[in-house]
Amino acid sequence: MNKNSKKVRIMAIVLAIFLALTFILPAFSMLAGAEGLPEAAPTVEPTAEPTTAPTVEPTAEPTTAPTAAPTAAPTVAPTAVPTAAPTVAPTAVPTAVPTVAPTAAPTAAPTAAPTVAPTVAPTAVPTAAPVATPDILDECIIDTTKTVFIQSYEITDDDGDEMTTVNPGDNVRIKFNVVDNRISYINTPPQRIRARMAQGAFINNDADDVSYRIQSVGKVDGRSVLAYSVTFKDVTYQGGVPDVSFDVSYINKVNGSDVPLAVPYTLLTQKITQAVDDIPEPKIILNSANYGGVAYIEKPFTLSTVATNTSEYADLENVSVRVELPSGITMAGGNSQVLIGEVDKKGTIKHNFSLIVTGVENGVTNLPVKIVYDFEAYVKGVRTTYSTEQTVAINIEQETKFEISKLDYMESITQGEENVISVYLINKGKTTVNNVTVEIECDMVNGPQTVFAGNILPGTEGLADVYFTVNDTGTATGKIIVTYEDTKGKQFTMEKAFTTEVMEAYYPTWDEPVIDMPMEEPQQGMPGWAWIVIVVAVAGAAAAAVVVIKKRKAKMMAEDEDEDI
Repeated sequence: MNKNSKKVRIMAIVLAIFLALTFILPAFSMLAGAEGLPEAAPTVEPTAEPTTAPTVEPTAEPTTAPTAAPTAAPTVAPTAVPTAAPTVAPTAVPTAVPTVAPTAAPTAAPTAAPTVAPTVAPTAVPTAAPVATPDILDECIIDTTKTVFIQSYEITDDDGDEMTTVNPGDNVRIKFNVVDNRISYINTPPQRIRARMAQGAFINNDADDVSYRIQSVGKVDGRSVLAYSVTFKDVTYQGGVPDVSFDVSYINKVNGSDVPLAVPYTLLTQKITQAVDDIPEPKIILNSANYGGVAYIEKPFTLSTVATNTSEYADLENVSVRVELPSGITMAGGNSQVLIGEVDKKGTIKHNFSLIVTGVENGVTNLPVKIVYDFEAYVKGVRTTYSTEQTVAINIEQETKFEISKLDYMESITQGEENVISVYLINKGKTTVNNVTVEIECDMVNGPQTVFAGNILPGTEGLADVYFTVNDTGTATGKIIVTYEDTKGKQFTMEKAFTTEVMEAYYPTWDEPVIDMPMEEPQQGMPGWAWIVIVVAVAGAAAAAVVVIKKRKAKMMAEDEDEDI
């Protein structure tokens, strides 16, 4: 045998010994451990892979198997195997077994399964399941050298019927078909599109009432372009240049947040050929101004106004109403100008002003008050400011202050006798009271009794005596009625009640006996001759007086002649 043969044999022997130590001895050790665990082997076996046995067994001692097996096998095996095997085996077992086995193979196998399986399974499965959703417009390609344009439009009424003529004031729906060559994309949802109408002849009444719809126009220059429709659902034509302008923009989704797409805002304009550019200027007309017909000096009054927007096409904005007052009238309260706000087509404007007349010149019977309305409106596509005014003539009067100051009469009268009631009147105002008439009204008075008292000047009193007769007895209740006119001929009436007791009249009876009374003798007077003497004496004295007077006159005339000479 040569040297090479010997070397080969030695190497074969060494290899056999190595194989024996590696495979045969571990096999005997596993059989010895299996004999000490008659019940645990079937439950643990499904969780142990054949490939792990050679790595776990060399560190385990056979002496520990008999002590751990009897306690661990009955409690762990029924609960751990059904739950742990399906979920942990594919992912967790290769990593968990090498860490637990080196400490105690027979005892660790039953306890490791329930603790590792519940913690690893719930965390591993959910994190792997979600699939990332790409951003909607991530695939779009933007070329700002391209254009965006309105391909066509449709205009309908609220019921969806096509309109051939649109007059100022009409409410319409306008659908625009837009093609944006700047953006190439696939499946962009319509909620990422934004359109905003500019203010002009057409007004978008509700900025949120706009809908979008994706359309397909094929490819342009080999690219799929963005095409969609924009429908403004509540639009009013105000009149003017019949152009509609709106801009468009887009929203991208980046990390779950809305971000504007990097496309410049573009203002698109479309002429609406159905619109008729013919609208008169709006006006506000004062329908009524009521203050009661008369305003008295130094007495507050309310001026109530009602006006109308006469336009059938234009709504009015920033409407205000004010009063311009002349000298002699001021505000009794509140403001002279009030903001009303917006007024619809054919809308009504109502407002009250509290005024007072402080004084007027002599002879002035009315004062002019101006009612002014200021407002704005879109006419022919342009916001314009307007102002209209109207004048109200306020009829001014001095308040009449005419009163019955008192009644003077007997509280007890006799039946059938004429009686009188004195009526005292007083004018406390500053104007004359004309055609004053005083009348007594009572059921027990025979017929109406009327007295005309004439005119009573300001600051003076009047008296009217009314005579009457009552034929019945009892309590007579009646009233004094005074009728008069103011300076403008308007008639007024005032009343005052009275009550008097009527007593029965007394008449003597002539059936009583007549008693004769003794006649007295006449007394003797002066004798007749004495009277004659007295008359003669008086006549003589008169004649003497006449003579004396004549002599004095003659003497005075003589003296006057001497002075003249």
